[in-house]
Amino acid sequence: TWKELYPYLSDEAADAEYRLLLAMEDVRMASPDVVALQEVDKKWYDAFWVPQMRAAGYVPAGGLTEKTGLTREGCATFCRGDAWRPVRTEETGLNTPGPMPEERDTSDWVSSQPHLAHALSKVNTVAQLAVLESAAGDGRAVVVANTHLFFHPGAVHLRVMQARWLLRHADGLRRRWVEAEGGGKEVGLVVCGDFNGEPFDGVIRFVRESVLGAGDGDWALGSMFRWGGTSSRQAAKELRALTPETEAVRPRSFVGGAVAELEETQQRLGRMAGSWRVVSEVERGARSPCGVRADGTTPLVVAQAHAEQGCTFKTCATVAAYTLRRDAGMSSGVSVDGLSALRWPGAASAEEREREAAGGGEASRS
Repeated sequence: TWKELYPYLSDEAADAEYRLLLAMEDVRMASPDVVALQEVDKKWYDAFWVPQMRAAGYVPAGGLTEKTGLTREGCATFCRGDAWRPVRTEETGLNTPGPMPEERDTSDWVSSQPHLAHALSKVNTVAQLAVLESAAGDGRAVVVANTHLFFHPGAVHLRVMQARWLLRHADGLRRRWVEAEGGGKEVGLVVCGDFNGEPFDGVIRFVRESVLGAGDGDWALGSMFRWGGTSSRQAAKELRALTPETEAVRPRSFVGGAVAELEETQQRLGRMAGSWRVVSEVERGARSPCGVRADGTTPLVVAQAHAEQGCTFKTCATVAAYTLRRDAGMSSGVSVDGLSALRWPGAASAEEREREAAGGGEASRS
């Protein structure tokens, strides 16, 4: 994976033991009260993180909360032992609302969306929750939530649902602790993790504003997501295999009739949406260029040179622009100038979002 995403990275720089030492150095330099880690390998949690963090004065707030399925990695939370002490920890999956009566309407809505329900049944996202009490004995307490939301760029709506359930579970733990042990005192809530979202994405706006209107563009963008579809690596493989003769022919396979045609159209729209976002972000400076330098006599040659270096339409504006133009039936090219000036789902101003919510109701509220 490292070589596919970062082909310029040397073997030494990609070595796990080397990178772990750098990560630990960051922790020591920042010296935070709480450290929330994601993508922690089971092997390195036991062999590296626990002993290193203890040596630095930290204690585990629970163990390693591994993702469900076969993936042996997950989330780990530590707190400074001289400042906080873990008094309760919980783990929860984020592919269903869980046993919460207040989420019954949400659960019914998910059940009515077959592609969303199918995708949620496949994800292995988990959350780690911990109640920390002040080591000073002054009664202060805080609930810390730590998670790593589903990664796929097209699944923007899925991450909103996961964030909603994460906040529900975390706040539920906070309320239960206040009632049982709080003695009337306020208990704080800190949410940490990798949300796989940009500031303008629906998941971040929902966490920040507690609402995402039914008319928000991320619901429309997410509706095009299909589990197993719009694979950027598969698209890059197909790009590398193109020739000048086959470039102008859009691959189409209607084996299976209208259903297969609809699924293919959905995948094409998903590629276009993902490519549009990458090109727009690079153009307005919200994302750094891929760094690959490639010369060529035709757009196809240039795009293929990027793909050979590991670029995909999710990571590279050159490949994204080429993919967008080809899927949209435009002339071949590796740029789409002015795309960032167009209204992109999620990039609307707060005022516009309020108008949309007022006109279309509210799809999700924490």
